Amino acid sequence: MHFLYSLRLKQRGFIYNYGVKSDTTRDFFHAHEGMEFLYVHQGQGLVMINNRVYTIGPGSLMYFQPFQMHRIHITSDEQHPYIRTLIVADPDEWERSLTVFPRLHQFFTELWKNECKEQVLTGMDQNAYLQALLKQIDNQLSSSHTEERKERFYAEMTSFLQVIRESWHQDNRRIGVAARGQHHVEHIMAWVEANYKEPYRLDRLAADLHMSGYHLSHLFREVMGTTITEYITARRMKEACFLLHASSSPVQRIGEEVGFPNFSYFCQAFKKKMGVTPHQYRIQTYELK
Repeated sequence: MHFLYSLRLKQRGFIYNYGVKSDTTRDFFHAHEGMEFLYVHQGQGLVMINNRVYTIGPGSLMYFQPFQMHRIHITSDEQHPYIRTLIVADPDEWERSLTVFPRLHQFFTELWKNECKEQVLTGMDQNAYLQALLKQIDNQLSSSHTEERKERFYAEMTSFLQVIRESWHQDNRRIGVAARGQHHVEHIMAWVEANYKEPYRLDRLAADLHMSGYHLSHLFREVMGTTITEYITARRMKEACFLLHASSSPVQRIGEEVGFPNFSYFCQAFKKKMGVTPHQYRIQTYELK
């Protein structure tokens, strides 16, 4: 499975999918090139962003920065489908539409380029204006001519961003991680964050966290739906993507820095997970700038 999913935003301009229904969800780490907002109308599950696990449900609104790895696990079936609205925008296009709104522009820039300590809002199903606005945007886009849709979208997104800005500053009900097992998973992710560049050994992780290796592995897979090894690989790939995009270091050195001392294996692993070689990824991200 590939981690990076190109949405061709430079060609498409934006994505707005309202009230999409499905029995399953993309249950693995992935990233996109645009600014992504995901609103849950129906469904329960977990989202993992920046080494934190959040419980999500109806009224949850999530935000993911460009190229930010995230994982969403939703429990759904035919009787209880997962219904969401997906918004993905080209940050360059969106920024140009905000030049006459200095406060919104500042908030937008913070979302786009700064480190976000919180990326999940809850209780947004109580915001009647947001519910009406999401439907209104869908109606406006559906009735617009092709050449007008991009202009209409970014005009409507000014109102959307204003709602998000107000809720972001007012919401004191940040989601905590309630289950004890999820606390343990966060400890595991914190350990990975400090050690992912080193060779992974389950016995060392178990000793550092004072738990059995079997229990750690079982617990992590139960909560996250993936193995610790797969998570470490995802973390290494995230860092490799960042370095390939932000630095001019040789590809081989980047592989060594993120935990792949064998260059050939790094290239194979990168292509398997990202769908392209490290060199091709570097070229693609430069083209998207």
